[in-house]
Amino acid sequence: MSESEANPKIEHAYKAVVEKYPDCTSVKDASLKLGWLNFKKGRWTEAVGYFELCLEKYPEKYRPPHVLYALGRAYEEIGQLDKAAQAYHEFIKSIDPSDPRIETVKARLEKLGVTSND
Repeated sequence: MSESEANPKIEHAYKAVVEKYPDCTSVKDASLKLGWLNFKKGRWTEAVGYFELCLEKYPEKYRPPHVLYALGRAYEEIGQLDKAAQAYHEFIKSIDPSDPRIETVKARLEKLGVTSND
């Protein structure tokens, strides 16, 4: 089976996990995969929904920075700039202060006209 044939079936399987088994521990991974699939396709609203669902499955202080960053980018794309800034601020708080990605996120916040609160 080719990748182009397999991908829709994989996406369907992830959606089935999320929809049919919302309390299953696999929802965290399935929603993350669906978030990335939609992000890569430019389906920003869907990406936001799945990234948010994924983040709900983590304790607040352990939310993965890469998901927070992607969530911020997706919110930017749909014009929800306050929510993008919120995700970016949480990203900055969640990583090591010496992480070079902080500068990228601060630049995005500046572009949005928001300070980085540090």
